[in-house]
Amino acid sequence: MSVSAVALPSSFVVAPEASFEDLLDDWRDHGHRILVGALRRELAAQSPAWAEALDEPALLDPLLVACLRQRRPAIALAQCVWGLLPSRLRAPELPVRAFEDGRVLLPGLGVLEGAAPDGHATLHVVEGQPRLREHPQARLRPLPEVEGLPIHPHRHPFLRPFLQGVGRPGEHYEQVRVSEPTRHNAGALAEGLRLLEDTSPHQHAELLRDVRLAIVLEHPALASSAPLLFHGAVLLVVRGHESPLFFVEELVGQGSRVTFDDIIADWLSFLAIPFSTPMVALGGELGDSRSFGNVVQGNFARVRTLLAFEPLLDHAPLRGHMRHELLGRIALALRQLGEGLLQVDHPGLYTEQGLLLHRALKRAHARLHGRLGGLLRALDVSDQPRRFEYERFLARNPR
Repeated sequence: MSVSAVALPSSFVVAPEASFEDLLDDWRDHGHRILVGALRRELAAQSPAWAEALDEPALLDPLLVACLRQRRPAIALAQCVWGLLPSRLRAPELPVRAFEDGRVLLPGLGVLEGAAPDGHATLHVVEGQPRLREHPQARLRPLPEVEGLPIHPHRHPFLRPFLQGVGRPGEHYEQVRVSEPTRHNAGALAEGLRLLEDTSPHQHAELLRDVRLAIVLEHPALASSAPLLFHGAVLLVVRGHESPLFFVEELVGQGSRVTFDDIIADWLSFLAIPFSTPMVALGGELGDSRSFGNVVQGNFARVRTLLAFEPLLDHAPLRGHMRHELLGRIALALRQLGEGLLQVDHPGLYTEQGLLLHRALKRAHARLHGRLGGLLRALDVSDQPRRFEYERFLARNPR
């Protein structure tokens, strides 16, 4: 059967389970308060005055979260918090560190460019602007935004602990590229966000609520992620120039993982066994390195991704190869969601509240499969890796 012959019900009718969506929001808000309280206590252990002075958006700056939770943070906490404090509470002078590219990172404000690489300097204020005493030519550049989403466009050592490989933490750091991939993909990222805003405004608003920083990077051995220790940031791993639909999938998928981290903050209310239980201990394949909680989180993210993909099918501007790519991405996500739900489909793994969540994900899959499951019969995604590859899909499913 050709792709053009795939029959899909004509119009997408939104039929959300309002009560469950409300329940999700309640769970997210409850977990969010737990995470905020934990962060404030962690900061108060080092400086009660800073913990009291920071409002919630400042406290949740992903760079501050990373600084608080990394064993050896790339910059001192005083430098990390300086730009997040109200101006009246900022120290008049502060020793700061420049990274390998000569940029001095000031979370909340941006970066001062023009310092000596890997050097030290003195931060002070001149006519209301941050300056470096030793490098008066250095100027502050705010972090750029793409369609309202803040972007970190440079490789800085804050990334090192998250760029894991098979061996030691951060072993991929030296090979990671950030600046060029960010520049090359800015247009596709912007278009992906606009597609979401046009067709899934609720998910778009949720994304901008929960994701406070995006980092586009390139490395062949890494996958996109939303590390809890960098809470609020998403790492979007590209392979050259990506499509807008790649960014729809990655933004919703990784953004949903940030949301899930809020929901599951009180994991004992959802899971009857530890979040970190290896899947191999539950009968999974020997090569599966994921935890039980990772699989549940992945199922949540795939449901949210498919819910974002569904209205795009009726989005008139999406034609030609873009629609063809969308069909392939839907088929693969449906297959992976079905497999993921089966892997953790046992009531003994959940509390009563967790069963509500798992069963809601199963119902969403059943509804989506009822409308879109024909794609799995019409399209061949059997050779796809976990991350969708359009060229491979096109070879088996010509337009």
